[in-house]
Amino acid sequence: MSDATSRTTAEMFSLDDFVHGRPERIIHAAKSPKILIVWHHGNEELGPRAARHIFTQRPDLAPHVDYLCGDPQGAATQSPAAVLGYDVNRSYLPADGPASYAQQRAQEILAVIRAGNYDFVLDLHTAVGEQEQFFIVTQELTPLIKKAVGASPITKVVAMPDFVTRKTLIGYAPNAVAFEVNEKFSQTPQAVQEVASIIEVLVGKAAPTPLSRDIFYVDTLVPKDQDPGEDAENFKLCRDGYYPIILGTGRHAYRNDPTKDYACFGAKRKETLVL
Repeated sequence: MSDATSRTTAEMFSLDDFVHGRPERIIHAAKSPKILIVWHHGNEELGPRAARHIFTQRPDLAPHVDYLCGDPQGAATQSPAAVLGYDVNRSYLPADGPASYAQQRAQEILAVIRAGNYDFVLDLHTAVGEQEQFFIVTQELTPLIKKAVGASPITKVVAMPDFVTRKTLIGYAPNAVAFEVNEKFSQTPQAVQEVASIIEVLVGKAAPTPLSRDIFYVDTLVPKDQDPGEDAENFKLCRDGYYPIILGTGRHAYRNDPTKDYACFGAKRKETLVL
């Protein structure tokens, strides 16, 4: 992990610097509650865009926020996991033998989180497909997770099972939630503002608005040879009796990713809660 920089130094970096993994880390959170923004995939820009906006445009929020680029090697080339051949956010399961680069990064990220004593960790992602924004959490909906979800206008929540989360950040950091937006929306000012609005609520600068949230409990990986088809839609019950989750099109979609043997996640149960 390279040396962290301050907010003052961070302002010297352009948006292009941020999306290419420079600076790698910013330590500026001096006030409680403390929040860490982290992003794992080099071709996903919501994390660096949101962090730079907060450090340069939101002096009221910046004292609560730290920042970490989870994969500076991938960010340098803005390459997706399918091209890189590794995925830091699928590398949190401790290695039995010598650790790969991705496994080393995952453990370094956990060390930063534990040392930082953060109240919340926002793991920002870009999802394939045209679906609206959603959260990914563990299936244990703790009060902390409910508070993070309730701080947002997002009404869809994907609760992942242990066989998925044991490889990812949210399985090892109970104060972490993953936030997914689609690729086009991720590069808009509205997406950045949505992240800022979540932080506003979490630090007490705005009041939460209780909303009905649909919780989709994932229980399976859908094999590529059982792809629900081009007419299936995310979060809508398909003819095979489940809700497809992160079902996308295009070259970065799971169904077209050679590193994955599944087309999407599947959830058979949906629950509606007011959070």
